[in-house]
Amino acid sequence: MEFAIDNVVYTVNSGSLDNVITSVNFLFKASQSFSGSIFQAQEHHGISLDSVKASNFVTYASCSEAIVKGWVEETYITQSSMPGPATSSLWGQWTSSVSSMLDQNLTEQTVPTTGFGKPWE
Repeated sequence: MEFAIDNVVYTVNSGSLDNVITSVNFLFKASQSFSGSIFQAQEHHGISLDSVKASNFVTYASCSEAIVKGWVEETYITQSSMPGPATSSLWGQWTSSVSSMLDQNLTEQTVPTTGFGKPWE
């Protein structure tokens, strides 16, 4: 399964900062070869980012895919009810679930359990 960034949405001018990334659209995709054909499945998702402070602002021009992927992964970190650092990451669990859904989609494409059509045509 591949994790990729589709695009980012940014606000051109936000106070004293320019080109502030406010949300990220991303996807997971998988493919499978079967009987000489390639089958593909994709899951699209998006997140909104928290407000940014000038002290930890990353300029749009200096953003890399790795930085943005890190922001996406960080949104799946849980916080305990107690003050302090993040307690665990749900990223692995969540991506495992997405991977299972993509696998099911590919299986249905390669070995369908349902069909459609008009028997009279």
